[in-house]
Amino acid sequence: MNLLYNVLGKRGKRRLFLLFARIYQTSSDRPPPRGDWRVSLPGGRTMIVPVRPDSAWLDWALALSSLGNDQEVKFTYATLLRGADRPDQFIDVGANYGSHSLMMMAAGVPTLSFEPNPACVAYFAKWVERNGLKSNVVPVALGDTRGEVSFDFPPRATWLGMISKDEDVPSGYQRICVPIRMLDDYRDDLAPGKLLIKLDAEGVEPNIIRGAEKLIAERRPLIIFECWSKDSARREILEAFAGRFAVHRLPWNSGQAALSADQFLRENGTNFLAVPV
Repeated sequence: MNLLYNVLGKRGKRRLFLLFARIYQTSSDRPPPRGDWRVSLPGGRTMIVPVRPDSAWLDWALALSSLGNDQEVKFTYATLLRGADRPDQFIDVGANYGSHSLMMMAAGVPTLSFEPNPACVAYFAKWVERNGLKSNVVPVALGDTRGEVSFDFPPRATWLGMISKDEDVPSGYQRICVPIRMLDDYRDDLAPGKLLIKLDAEGVEPNIIRGAEKLIAERRPLIIFECWSKDSARREILEAFAGRFAVHRLPWNSGQAALSADQFLRENGTNFLAVPV
C-alpha cells in the first residue's frame, strides 16, 4: 500500500486520506500496523513516518495526510522550493506534530517551529530523529503580547488547539497554561535571505501578524496562512496586513493574479498565500 500511495497522483492520495486515515481512531478491532511509511516528497526527497502499534491512531493518520491533506499548501511548498522564491528560512507557526516543518527540513531549508503543546513537541522530536534531521522547536504560543495564556485542545485532535479567553474549558478539551511571545522577539534567530512563514493558529493569525511588525518590515516574507470563510475573520486579517500584502489562492504559481479584497471575502478556500507588495 505504501508503494501504491507513492505512485498515485494528487487525487488518489487525497481519496486514500479521506477514506482510510482515521480507521485506527474509530475501531479497535483491526490489528495495528508496524513499520516505516515512506513518503516520496516533490523534488525526490523521502520522509519516513514511523507507524507503531501503541500510536497507530496518530501515526497512520499522519502517514496518509502527509501528501493527502492540505494539498494546496504542500504543493505550493514544492513550487516555491524549485523556483526563484525558494526560502532560505521557514517559520512554522502552529507546527503541531511537525509535518510541514519536516518537509522543509528534508529539503534542506533551516526551520524554526513554534508549538505550545508539549505532547506535540515530544512526538515531533521522535519523528525528526527517525529521519536523521535536527529540529529547532520553540514551545510557546505566538500573538501580539507577552505573558501566559490558556491553551485548549482535544487530546486526539490537537490540531484544533487554540488560545482561550473563556473561563470554562470546552467539553472534551484539555487546558494547559503556556507562555506567549511575539514573532518579533525571534528576529535575531533567523537565517538571512528569503523568508517563508506558515500560520495555522486557529483564528489568532491577525494577532500573530501584529506581533511581527518589525519582522515584516525588515524581511518582507511570504506568508501562507489559514483563514476560514467567516466574513469577520477575513476582514480582520486584511486589516492586519494593512495593504502590505497581496492575497493569492492556493495552490500558487508565480504568474497567478492576486485576489481583490471582495474576492478574498467570498473565496471558498481556507489556505492562502500573502505576497508583499
